[in-house]
Amino acid sequence: LIAMKRIEILGRDILLSDLDRNETDRKYMDCGYIQIARKRDNVGRPVLIVFPAANNGQIVEYSSALRIYWWALQTAARLGADVQRKGAVFIWYGIDSPRHPKEIERGQGYFNTLAKAAIHVSGVHGITNIPDFKVTFDKIAIKSSAKYVLRLQTYLGSHQGCRANLAAFGISKDAWPIDIHGNIMLHDHRAFIAKIRAQEESKKRKPLAKSPPQMVLEAKDDTRLVFPLKVDRCLQPGPQDIVLGRGVRGKRYPGNIRF
Repeated sequence: LIAMKRIEILGRDILLSDLDRNETDRKYMDCGYIQIARKRDNVGRPVLIVFPAANNGQIVEYSSALRIYWWALQTAARLGADVQRKGAVFIWYGIDSPRHPKEIERGQGYFNTLAKAAIHVSGVHGITNIPDFKVTFDKIAIKSSAKYVLRLQTYLGSHQGCRANLAAFGISKDAWPIDIHGNIMLHDHRAFIAKIRAQEESKKRKPLAKSPPQMVLEAKDDTRLVFPLKVDRCLQPGPQDIVLGRGVRGKRYPGNIRF
């Protein structure tokens, strides 16, 4: 799916059931490594929060983290048509986060994922209580912001101080799945995951009936002529093709970017 510095084209969206089949992916999902907050910000954008220390303070596997990032971004994009217009906010909550010797390279890979997603990430906030980590995050931001045009903010301080700073950007304290002591709360996250799993199971049990393709012609007198169309095969656009259409996916399609 995802290599260190590039993202391959997916044949379909990643489902929660795909992550469930991988023991490590499911473990990170269950511990609340990444959550979609129950409340949006003051502009109406969904808020995605990553907790690097959620895995009992241990460093997460890079490939699993990227898959979960991608799933969360796809899920946020499906929350409503207004999300495609307003975008989403991404928060990296690095209080007491574990360190990694290649954290700059990993950080650039995470930003690459945000930039390639089907939803526009309009703001990224990095939070830490470790001075060295803020310097590292700023280095990643300098290398990434010009390329991906993301609004980046970093905060250094305590849990309470960082929450107050984010409130100035319209992210309510009530949206945080964290208590006043900085402990991660999982009740809303687990309820959301259970809802997504139920929706996927329901779609499997009740497949949508596919109607044959038709061409409909409407005259001024409201007369409608319906012609069945015979389709021998469905062509899939390749990486060299140009896709015509509105939205972020069309703008960021490889063929469109190339030409």
